[in-house]
Amino acid sequence: MEYELTISKLDKMTLAMAYGAEEAEIEQKLDAYLAGKGIQDTRRFVSKLTVTARGVTNVAHIHYRQVPEGTEKAKDITIISLPEAEYIHIRIPEAEYDSFETGDSRKALQDYMQENKLAYDMSKVLFLAEKTDSGYDIMFPFKRK
Repeated sequence: MEYELTISKLDKMTLAMAYGAEEAEIEQKLDAYLAGKGIQDTRRFVSKLTVTARGVTNVAHIHYRQVPEGTEKAKDITIISLPEAEYIHIRIPEAEYDSFETGDSRKALQDYMQENKLAYDMSKVLFLAEKTDSGYDIMFPFKRK
């Protein structure tokens, strides 16, 4: 499959973040947090970190919700302030999201980064994936080498 990779600008935003092994539990935490703050339906992003050690694979799901600037953190909820910045943008079908870290779309991303002399910048987030009608828009923070 052919992938289109572009550089896109994301506006400054503040995100509430929660993570864990169970996505439903993470969503419940964020829903309760937002309800307690009186924050309604916000932009949602997901991310994940897969680690395999000694033949055992563990996945940490990371969920983000956009919140107003100045929103305070809470137990199990971290607040991240992202400056306006450029991100590498790739759109993938929903069926590819679970295998993204090892699939063809990941290879396309790595090739694009190498060709354009870009490096990951995971100082704030690993990546931000936003669900769309046709799959996911994934944004990767980067820095120029």
